[in-house]
Amino acid sequence: MPWLEQIKGLGSELKQQKKRSEDAREFQSDTITYEQVDGCMKEKALEILNKMGNVMGSYNNGTLTIEETAKKFLELIKVGKEQKVMFSMPCGTSIDGEKEELSIMNYLIRMLHHLRVNDANVDEDGKRQLDTPWSEISNLVLMGNHVYGKASALLPSDILEKRDNYLSRLKQIVCGGIEKGVIEDVAVERDNGFFCIKCPEGSVITPMKFLNEPEFQNLDGALKIGEEDDIIRTKNGQYHDIKGQLKMTFKGDNDEKIEMILSSENASGFGKIMVHMDDKSCEIFSKHYEELKKEPHISKVVEAAKSFVQNKTPPLSSMDDANTSNHLENIGQSANQNVGH
Repeated sequence: MPWLEQIKGLGSELKQQKKRSEDAREFQSDTITYEQVDGCMKEKALEILNKMGNVMGSYNNGTLTIEETAKKFLELIKVGKEQKVMFSMPCGTSIDGEKEELSIMNYLIRMLHHLRVNDANVDEDGKRQLDTPWSEISNLVLMGNHVYGKASALLPSDILEKRDNYLSRLKQIVCGGIEKGVIEDVAVERDNGFFCIKCPEGSVITPMKFLNEPEFQNLDGALKIGEEDDIIRTKNGQYHDIKGQLKMTFKGDNDEKIEMILSSENASGFGKIMVHMDDKSCEIFSKHYEELKKEPHISKVVEAAKSFVQNKTPPLSSMDDANTSNHLENIGQSANQNVGH
């Protein structure tokens, strides 16, 4: 049978042992997604935003026609979607001199609305050209993207309601993978190709019960449990890196159980997944290593666990021996033998 993992946050167990980073920002219900991404994500969003600003400048000085402007906006939206750029990522606090949260989403809504409604130089044909990028940006909102301030008032009256209904459906799917926890306190957000799920303290979740659903296919994301910085991120369908500490448990047949403590290689932020196990879990992991490594989504976790087992003193297994499972079946009788590499 497949080894489905369960994840539990360790924040409540380690509060006396852990100290929050002084510059860590508090989780807010409308910004949790952007706390969990690398600086390069903001750089990508800012790059596209700057290009859109250049397009608008070229239209204003007469270098581009409205048809060319609409086409270039559409091209940049397509690039952003393909690169999983975060369209609602805050990139500044000013639009045309007004103090307001600046993102690709907010900027495009404001500029497209201005061109379609307030620019006397845009004729009916030009407005039709702008309908396509407007439709693209509206669809991103319907699929979860957040809209700030004045831009939200420029959208059709029902679009934000439909977005909230979509996010509610995602939350229902996620709750199907929560084995323990207050489901009412679960928060789910999405920005283009990235999702963020926050579960309350003490939650135990089986991520693959919802990550295998069509709604989460081809998305990268972050799973956060509790109020501490205990977060594991996914990329291309695999657990990719981690911040803080989480407990991952695999339950097999015959009441066998593997418990791992997952932590970050980088003590102050996201980093490579590191694993720690007690001797019993090492023994069971080594016995079932060949099965576990067939599950692509946990490959980085399995490799980290393999490295931990190999580096134990004395090592339990080489993991590369063709007869690994046979050696370990009798591990109780050969505990003093060195079967390392």
